[in-house]
Amino acid sequence: MNYLRSLLVHFVTIALVLLFAPIAIVTAPVRGGRTALWLGWLWSTIIMSVAGVRIQCEGEEHIRKDVPQVFVANHQGNFDIFVLARLLRHVNFRFLAKKELFRIPIFGWALHAAGFPRIDRGNSARARGIMEDTERMILEREISIGAFPEGTRNTKKGFLPFKKGAFVMAIKLQIPVVPIVINGSRRVQFRRAFCIKPGVIRVTVLEPVSTDGRNYKDRNALIEVIRERMLEKLDPEDQAEDGLQAEPADPREKKERTAQ
Repeated sequence: MNYLRSLLVHFVTIALVLLFAPIAIVTAPVRGGRTALWLGWLWSTIIMSVAGVRIQCEGEEHIRKDVPQVFVANHQGNFDIFVLARLLRHVNFRFLAKKELFRIPIFGWALHAAGFPRIDRGNSARARGIMEDTERMILEREISIGAFPEGTRNTKKGFLPFKKGAFVMAIKLQIPVVPIVINGSRRVQFRRAFCIKPGVIRVTVLEPVSTDGRNYKDRNALIEVIRERMLEKLDPEDQAEDGLQAEPADPREKKERTAQ
């Protein structure tokens, strides 16, 4: 039964992309990408319903739709993107999306049309240009940003080292960082797994961390403060002894993280 349910979820996921992505592309010029956000929420809701996955959330009052914020979340499994799409349903936001996602036919086209920033960590000059464009978009359109600072789905305990881009952006624009801790998504569907297990994903939205008065030199201190607060809400069985996971032992995983 679990295999059949998983097969159905994968079929529904692809079918909805084929249905929703063209709508997002066509409406992007007149809706500024907001239709894509609503379709993303609907896509995620249907998939989670079919998969038998529920969300329990604490701290939603820290999410604001009237001012830009930078949302940073840990990345445990394949369902994290669905969780954030539903959690931020009332917010005009864009994910910092790795460049590989834009190569997916139709889906990647929709991301581009909706104005999702394409992050190319293998090209520092291009990455800086994209981040500068993103910063202008945030200021001009008051858009919030969502990011997974670990850079990829974490398969082990603790957190992978946080990448600095989202935090540097928050400091430069003097906008708050909202940490989000996801627990349970790895047990629903971990990286590269086909089968999906019904269950509950617990989400904790922490109090925003102000960047007022901070500068570029404070980026590491800001990351450390946020990482420590997030660790406090991570499930005990997912805690590493020192709270920080070493570089992946799998060479393929390490190569992928370097590319991202």
